Amino acid sequence: MIHSRFGRSLVVALATTWSILAACVPAAHSGTPSTGSSYPEREIEFVTQSSVGGGGDVVARQLIEFSKKSVGKPMIVTNKPGGGGKNMENYMAAKKPDGYNLLITTATSVLWKYVQASGVDLLTDFRPIVRLQVEPNFIGVAASSPYKTFQDLLTAAKEGKVKFGGSPVGGPEYLFFYNLCLDKGIKFSWVAYGGGGEAAVALLGGDIGAAMLQASESIDYIKAGKIRYLAVGSAKQYTGIPEFASVRTLKDQGYDFVFEHWRGVHALAGTPDVIVKFLVDRFKQATETEGWKKWLKESGQIGGYLGPEEFGKFITEQDALVKGLATKANLLKVKQR
Repeated sequence: MIHSRFGRSLVVALATTWSILAACVPAAHSGTPSTGSSYPEREIEFVTQSSVGGGGDVVARQLIEFSKKSVGKPMIVTNKPGGGGKNMENYMAAKKPDGYNLLITTATSVLWKYVQASGVDLLTDFRPIVRLQVEPNFIGVAASSPYKTFQDLLTAAKEGKVKFGGSPVGGPEYLFFYNLCLDKGIKFSWVAYGGGGEAAVALLGGDIGAAMLQASESIDYIKAGKIRYLAVGSAKQYTGIPEFASVRTLKDQGYDFVFEHWRGVHALAGTPDVIVKFLVDRFKQATETEGWKKWLKESGQIGGYLGPEEFGKFITEQDALVKGLATKANLLKVKQR
């Protein structure tokens, strides 16, 4: 602390000098961090927990492709896989809510919160921008399997003849089959794989009897006649895609359950409304392009756009669903904040 008369004079002089210098700074820079009025001024980053080529990575790159003209600035993808979402969480924790570091979110983003006590908390730490798409989850068997219907599969499983397989313990597919077996009085037998692609190969090799597969992981096998879908974990049948048209929902077959995969975009909590609106407008336009729609259809996905308000409600519902599933599977963990 400065006590001398000289010190006080120095403070006044410095303050005066600073005021003059501040007045010379262009106004365009002074308000940007808080209002976002000049957004975007530099590169925008999409952060995903997927590895290169994974679902979240591919969605981010497609979104960049179909929104780059309207956004007007470079956009990149940063991959932060591993650690049950912890690597992505740590990376985002160091970022500012200025719209330059966006998160590609999925059903797994909600999952890790409860089964790993890690990852991000979409309800408190982020604000929704848009949900981009929905990818159906199918119960699949090999084409050579004796199980022709979902009921055939359940009957054989009750007799102890079926091993299920898919994601590691605590993953989405694990939780689905665990709860299915619990609800139907089936002894649970599980073989864990690194992902749906590995599970599909195991299905074809006879190592497991059934798996839950995302459309993009299995549509090529369906087209080749190597895998047969017995049920879809969606609210309705997808008659617009030939390979899905005849596949009945779980609910139609006596199991009232909806379990779809989805992907969207979130920004850090505190991101200014003007920035959120900018992003919502551009990303919505992207999902309305013919190129985006063509990509969705070819990869076995469907349009599932939701704006920020509807997406926020959806996330709240997903959070409650996943918490309930994790609790029933005795996997619930509480994240320490």
